[in-house]
Amino acid sequence: MRNVAALIEQETSAAQSDLTSGPEGEGTDLPLLGLAVVAAWIAAKVVVPMVCAFVSRLLYDKYKEISRPSQVAQAVADLESQADDTTIPVDEAEVITNAINSMIAEGVAAETAHAVAESTYTRLSHRLKTL
Repeated sequence: MRNVAALIEQETSAAQSDLTSGPEGEGTDLPLLGLAVVAAWIAAKVVVPMVCAFVSRLLYDKYKEISRPSQVAQAVADLESQADDTTIPVDEAEVITNAINSMIAEGVAAETAHAVAESTYTRLSHRLKTL
């Protein structure tokens, strides 16, 4: 998949912004100390599996529960070696539910997690259709 590193960087930045602004721009309940670092990590844990889900069931299963930054880099490398294919091999509800659960496990409020997961999936879906 071409330009995957740039796509992940842009989408992670957008998800990070969603996390820090909260649903409807009303702020977030994430701890203020190290907020940017925490939000960037949580965003990567959401975006990378979602991108994988659009490319390959195998990659999604491998990276749906990212626990180390090195896995993000490995996922990008694996995605870059995949052929361009924007079919959706993983059910949307499964991807969104996994993203929500991942964020809740990191301390994100359920309402914020739902909003970020939905907006990230929708953004990725539209962007991947135009690649």
